[in-house]
Amino acid sequence: MEEVKKIKEFLKLENKLVLKLRIKPLSPLCIKLSCDDEENDSNSLSAFQTTESGKKIINGSQTKGEKKATEIYKRNGEIYIPGSTLKGLFRDRFLTMYGKLGEKQKKIETDYIKSLFGHIEKNNTENKLTQKSRFFVQDSFLDSEIPEDLKKDKDLESLKFYRELFYTNKRNGVFNREFPKKIIKIRTITPIDHFSSKAKVPLQYEYTMETFSTELIINNAKLQDLQGIYFIIRDSWNKEIRIGNSKTRGFGLIKFEIEDLIYEQFQSKDDNFKAFEAFFEEKDNEEEKLIKFDFSKKLYLKKEFKELYKEDETPNNFIISLFKGGEN
Repeated sequence: MEEVKKIKEFLKLENKLVLKLRIKPLSPLCIKLSCDDEENDSNSLSAFQTTESGKKIINGSQTKGEKKATEIYKRNGEIYIPGSTLKGLFRDRFLTMYGKLGEKQKKIETDYIKSLFGHIEKNNTENKLTQKSRFFVQDSFLDSEIPEDLKKDKDLESLKFYRELFYTNKRNGVFNREFPKKIIKIRTITPIDHFSSKAKVPLQYEYTMETFSTELIINNAKLQDLQGIYFIIRDSWNKEIRIGNSKTRGFGLIKFEIEDLIYEQFQSKDDNFKAFEAFFEEKDNEEEKLIKFDFSKKLYLKKEFKELYKEDETPNNFIISLFKGGEN
């Protein structure tokens, strides 16, 4: 009966929050290609993750001297940040904020965290009980537009975003840093042996400083869900959030910026966000009219509340109201 109840709760969609975020690297961002070999090959390049499969085409003994990225790896698709990487970040931060202390003073997930991010557990009969996630994160892709001066190149005049370059004859130039705009760069780090104080073999990392964009989707959103997300966004502004590889070497510091916050409420007696409607607005355009349903309302956060802080560096009124539970 408990399983049936959970399935019914999952199928009942009362509301949906969509948060569109920009991800701005504040330090070199490296999301390591998953096909990297497991051997400790410090001469090899730590390549950036791409959407399609990649493989190493030369081994460690052949990488002596400076090599182009396309001479070491064969990659398809474009660089990106996997949604799983971002979801893991949010889950870890929610555990820090809302977890409870277990054995040896270690934080463990509460029922609330499990209901938000999903959970699998075994019961006494060895059957697995699955609790579906309400929290989804899209893969994140490059957000920057190609400037007009680069569009003088006939091969680029029809393109809009940098991410489109990875599907043109310019892709090798992007990976090899031969394209005029250095979307992908290389950083070389020389580790020092703690015992001998001598330099080790240099490590090379592909990284980018370009902006990415992603979407967070929360079904049956609760007030605490959005409060937790805003805490994480605030932490990113305070330079406390890192993702990707080599975080201890200074990589992966990022900042979240709100591009849009969309709230859709379906027919329900309970509306957890009704108290915040003054901070939202409807969009009266043809596209919205085509997808609008009589049984729902779709609201967009007003432009003046998308910036986290006002000019005097105090939180905007929407954030103040959010953490007061809807009080103005």
